[in-house]
Amino acid sequence: GLKIGGVEGLGLYSSPTKTAERSTTTRPETFKVIILTMERLASLKRLVDSLSDSAYGGFGMGGVDLIFHVDRPKTGKDTAAWIETLRWTVENVTWPHGSISTLVANENMGLRKAWLEAWHPESDDDRAIILEDDVTVSPLWYRWVNGAYDAYGHDGGRIAGFSLQRQDL
Repeated sequence: GLKIGGVEGLGLYSSPTKTAERSTTTRPETFKVIILTMERLASLKRLVDSLSDSAYGGFGMGGVDLIFHVDRPKTGKDTAAWIETLRWTVENVTWPHGSISTLVANENMGLRKAWLEAWHPESDDDRAIILEDDVTVSPLWYRWVNGAYDAYGHDGGRIAGFSLQRQDL
């Protein structure tokens, strides 16, 4: 498989290796931002810029980790655009709010499977957002999502997630 900047392809998307065991609290130590991408570098850069311009204070979180899930092209051949996107996630992204990880699929997963495999919470207290590379976020998205988690997230497992999308523009 392709190896760029120490990143090798994975069979399926999986969680990065844990560096320490998490204590049992009502809040996770970090919030995970998971970005599904393949070969749309311009829109990916817009998304990362909008995430960088967001406010991450409060909510007792220890950090906000950025995790890129890079799918393979459907053709099975690594395109120049795909290699450029992968290289950018590994070599050029700076993220002062937490760690950065890049996970690469060995073969094309498709969007549905990428979504389904993107995140497997370890507890009911884990917090994450999954974003496709063609969206941008409001500077206040983090405050809204954590407010929603705080208000509704401990509702006996009846809430599966929150949406930041609106029906019309």
